[in-house]
Amino acid sequence: MKYTFGVLVCIVLLLASCGEPALPTTEMVLASTNTPLAATAMLVPPTATPFPATSAPTPSATTPTYSGSEWPSARKLGPMVYDPVSERLFMFGGAEEFNDFHEIPEVWAYDPANRTWQEQGKLEPRQVDCAAVDEGSHRAIVFGGGVTWAYDPAADTWEQMHPDAAPRNSPWGSKMAYDAESDRIVLFGGGRSPLDTQDETWVYDYDTDTWTQMQPEVSPPQRRYHGMVYVPEADRVLLWGGTTELDVPDLRVWAYDYNTNTWTPHEIPSDAPEQRAGFGLFYHPPSGRMFVFGGTTELIEHMSAEITWAFDYDANSWEALAPSENPGKRSYFQLTYAPSVDQAVLFGGELTKTYADDVSDEVWIFHPSAEEWEIVARP
Repeated sequence: MKYTFGVLVCIVLLLASCGEPALPTTEMVLASTNTPLAATAMLVPPTATPFPATSAPTPSATTPTYSGSEWPSARKLGPMVYDPVSERLFMFGGAEEFNDFHEIPEVWAYDPANRTWQEQGKLEPRQVDCAAVDEGSHRAIVFGGGVTWAYDPAADTWEQMHPDAAPRNSPWGSKMAYDAESDRIVLFGGGRSPLDTQDETWVYDYDTDTWTQMQPEVSPPQRRYHGMVYVPEADRVLLWGGTTELDVPDLRVWAYDYNTNTWTPHEIPSDAPEQRAGFGLFYHPPSGRMFVFGGTTELIEHMSAEITWAFDYDANSWEALAPSENPGKRSYFQLTYAPSVDQAVLFGGELTKTYADDVSDEVWIFHPSAEEWEIVARP
């Protein structure tokens, strides 16, 4: 179908006002930086000044409610994290429709060994944007709408945290990763609209209920709906992709060192994938590779790439894989690695080329060692 320029402008403005990801275009290109990445670093205090906590966490007293289903409903968005103690994945919320600003009020646990779902209870946060597991405290830290929550997977209970300061209320597209060596959760980016996107770096300490805004001299450009993972071998948080403020392509892999409060960009290899947002990303320690699948690559057609990519951290090189099957074109799904079974689990996502309400309830498994996808049959 052909659209006039005026109609396209109206559509883009409507999408930005509704809060769904939009990808404006430009011909600007960022210059790559060839800066080496250090493999180790001494632990030193952060360069920013932390904010003291002003009050203790408030435990939730809400009685859990359940839908009675054995399988989550179709949805997109909603973070999913891996709990190393129970060896299960936990999925928080999600959205059913394009203009649905209310998260699905459910918490689901997935057992990758038995390939079964169990509904845990009610989602306490009214808005969920990103999450990461603090392994030191055995809590899932959930952030959204400027509010911080802590979820205890063992007790299935929520704590609303009360830090003195926190990242701005940027409900769309911020991402987090847990830095195990420093016992801190690192958050970057997010924004209210394509023209209000952040480049702020924050870290959270559950033990002191403290958010600290770090102010590194160099940062990745503003972005949202990117990907972040922690590489334990090098003690770095890696960041790639996302929608930049003016959709200026940035194909660099960035590495953050909490100990020195520095972001370091990798040189862009010639085989790097095209820019995208809303993709799935995870790190595979046995192979030292970061895997990427799906995501949006164009604004008007809302195209979703279906190629599975592998990034070799040591060699700084990308490889397009060729599995015998794959989940197909989709975006804004969840893809989380479960080391207990050496598999990554994908759930849901948006399937259409336009901003329609066509979302999935499928589970796909990716086997990093075999480089193959497998769909999971429903009970």
